[in-house]
This record gives sequence, C-alpha cells and structure tokens, in this order.
Amino acid sequence: MQGVQPVTPTEKLEARQLLMLRHLGALTDAVLELSAGTPMFHRVLAEMDQWTEDLDALNAPSQMEAQVLDLYLHWRAHHPTARTKPRPGDVGKLRGRLKEDGLAICKLVVDYIHTAPGAAFWRDNGHLSVGTIFKSEKWGGRADLALDWQKAGYPTRAPADPKQGIDWNSRATNVVEFPR
Repeated sequence: MQGVQPVTPTEKLEARQLLMLRHLGALTDAVLELSAGTPMFHRVLAEMDQWTEDLDALNAPSQMEAQVLDLYLHWRAHHPTARTKPRPGDVGKLRGRLKEDGLAICKLVVDYIHTAPGAAFWRDNGHLSVGTIFKSEKWGGRADLALDWQKAGYPTRAPADPKQGIDWNSRATNVVEFPR
C-alpha cells in the first residue's frame, strides 16, 4: 500500500476496512465475470494475492515504530523489570526525540545517564524513567553531555558494591547492648 502509513489503531482499522471493501468489490466483479463464462480465474488469484500483500503491509511496523521499539528495548536493558512495551505517552516522547536527533544519539544519552560518572545525579535521584530522560526541556543539555562523554572514550563508573568499605565480620560499634 502506498502513501502515508496509518498511525493510530483507529486509523489502521479504518484503512483495513477500506482495503477490504476495495478488494471485496474487485473479487465480486471477478466472480460475476467468471459466472458469465469469462476466463477470470487468474485475475481472481492475482487480486487475492494483492489483498494478502496489502494486509501484510498494514500489519508490518513502520521504520519509526521499529526505531521506537529498538530505543525502548535499549532503555529497558537497564531496567529488566520494566514493562515489555512502552506506554503510549512514552511512545510519543521517544518518537519526538527520534525525529529530531536520531537513534544513535538517543541510545547514547540512555547509556550516558545509566553509566557515566557525570550522570550520577540522575541515577542517585531516580530520574531514569523514559519520560524524564527524553523530556524536551532538558534534552539539549543531556545530548551535549553524552557527546562529550563519547569523545572522552566512554568512562564508566565502578559497579555499586554495598560491601565496599565495610567489614561485615566485625561487630557493629553503634549497637546498644542490653544487660542479660
């Protein structure tokens, strides 16, 4: 199918209905010609093949939808317990960022915020949601910081170790002991 791909589920449903009606009309005409004795068998098969191809094209994700899903899955790699599919509001934010900056920059910002030493503020304060990371008001600064981080060779923070600096075998000194 050529032209603009439907975006919303309602538009997709309407496009499918129009497509089905168009093909149904062509098939009805072909059947009427067949019954009149005209050899139309191959035309009917060709029309059915076209119908199948058009429906497959409608069901296939657009390039933008594929990039939105790719970017969401990239973010989700840092959040394995997150939803398997993005929320509709997150899809809009991801789509807007992808249109302006492209997939590579968006993935770089996600990696920067989750691993770079300079992005500890976002991690420490829980500012890691899709909505927060891709917020348009702060995006330019985040993208610039991520590009600087990339130029510096992607330095990463050491993994958080809760045992670091604590001797778990020693007795605690701040525990009040009660007489027995």
